Amino acid sequence: MKAQSSFLMKGIFLITILILIYLFINQIFSANLAHAEFYSEARMFEKATTISQILTTSPSCLAYEEKNELQFYSSNITQKVLDINKIEKFSVEYEDIEPKCAKSYEYGYEVFIEYFSSEVNTGIYEFREERKTWRFGSKNFSEGNALKKSLEISFPVSIRINSSFLQPGVLKLKFVKGELEEIVGLINKVCDTKVNLRTKISTSYILFSDDYNICQQIFPDKIVCRKTYCKVTMEKFYPGKYNVLIENLGGEVFVK
Repeated sequence: MKAQSSFLMKGIFLITILILIYLFINQIFSANLAHAEFYSEARMFEKATTISQILTTSPSCLAYEEKNELQFYSSNITQKVLDINKIEKFSVEYEDIEPKCAKSYEYGYEVFIEYFSSEVNTGIYEFREERKTWRFGSKNFSEGNALKKSLEISFPVSIRINSSFLQPGVLKLKFVKGELEEIVGLINKVCDTKVNLRTKISTSYILFSDDYNICQQIFPDKIVCRKTYCKVTMEKFYPGKYNVLIENLGGEVFVK
C-alpha cells in the first residue's frame, strides 16, 4: 500500500509540475504576442504620423511655399500651412491613389481635409468662407479576412486662402494595412525602382489584375480593387500563399 501511495503521489506531483510548466510557457507566449501586437500598432501609428507630416510640411505635397527675393539672396520659406491650390490639385489628380510625394509601400491611406465656415467684417473689409471639404488617396481598401489593421488620426491645420487670409481646418488620415495594401505596395516599389523582386504573397480571396488595378473578389458579386502606379499583368491567384516574381519590363509590371 505504501508503494502504491508513493507511486500515486509521484504521479500527482508530476502532473502538477507539467501543469505549472504549461501555464508558465503559455504566459510567456501570450506576453510575446501582446508585445508583438503592441509593436505592430505602434509602428503603424508612427508610419501614419510620418505620412501626415510629409503631406503637411513638404512643398512637394500640400505645404504652402513662399518665395522671397532680397537683393542677390533668394530663399524659400516653407511654413506649416497648407496651400488651397495644392489641395484642389490633389483632390483631382489623386482621386483614387495615394500622392507620389508621400508614398507608402506597406500601407494604404485616404485623406480628408475640411475648413470651417467663417466670416470677417471690419466695416472696411468683408470676407466670408463657407465650409468646404476635399478628399484624395485610395478609395478602396482590404476587406474581410484580408484586412489586418486600420486607424484614423486627425489634427488641426491652417489653409492659405489668399495672401491675407488663413482659414482654420482639420486634416483626417485613414491608414490601412491589409493584403491588398501589401501586394500593391510591392508592385509599386518594383514600378518605381525598376528592380525585380522575388517574394512571398498571401491572399484570402481570389486575386487578379485589371489594367492599373489589383483586385480581390470578396464575394461573387463584390470585387475590391486598388490602383497601382504602373500597368500590371498578373495571373489569377486563388486563396493561399505563393512565391512570386515581380518584374518591371518596359514600365509594365508582371507578377507570376
